[in-house]
Amino acid sequence: MNRLKEKFNLNITNIMLRLSVTFIIVCVIGLVISPYVSRKMKDNNYLFSNKSDMALFERGLESKDIPYKKISDTTISIPADWNDLGETVYQDCFD
Repeated sequence: MNRLKEKFNLNITNIMLRLSVTFIIVCVIGLVISPYVSRKMKDNNYLFSNKSDMALFERGLESKDIPYKKISDTTISIPADWNDLGETVYQDCFD
């Protein structure tokens, strides 16, 4: 009976150790990746309901030499450094 208790306790200890190590590894990976994710989140994304609005906005960005990236058929992303100018172009196009 004592042997069974020792074996059972040892198994629980091993399981807890493995879970703890796995949790620490996941936390370290998150710590390493978080600067890259937060840097990407600083960009402004503009979502348009139709392509004509998007084309108008693209022409406005190109006229001001603002770099942008097409994320999808209806979405444009502007880098964080250009957010203010991108906002003024958006206001000029749609106000």
